[in-house]
Amino acid sequence: MPQNIRNYIVSAGAQINITSTMPGARSFRVSKKKMEAKKAKKIAFETPGGLRAEAARLIEAADREEEEVRRKRAKAKRLSKEAEEMEKKTEKEIEGDEEMVMEDAEQKAGEEGEVVEEKILEVRFEKKV
Repeated sequence: MPQNIRNYIVSAGAQINITSTMPGARSFRVSKKKMEAKKAKKIAFETPGGLRAEAARLIEAADREEEEVRRKRAKAKRLSKEAEEMEKKTEKEIEGDEEMVMEDAEQKAGEEGEVVEEKILEVRFEKKV
């Protein structure tokens, strides 16, 4: 047995101590409590109460996920409505500009409909681009 190692593995879950005289030495420890907790969890699943508790936990997690999905859908709907309102507002601005251009064009061009149509199309193109 080397002198710089104080304890060997006694059983599964026991600790290993490595002294600081070894290069890059660290203290490693596997907790027996962790091993026992894993065994207890496995046993708990084998009982009806343990299965019910796990089912309740899973249902609660699913409910949280559903609530999160609902919030995201509500946010998506709200953003969609805002986008529609912005489109309507832009459309109204374009129509208002078209009317102003039309009045100006009618005054300048008199009864020439083609000139009026061209100016309206130019305004629509400029606003959309």
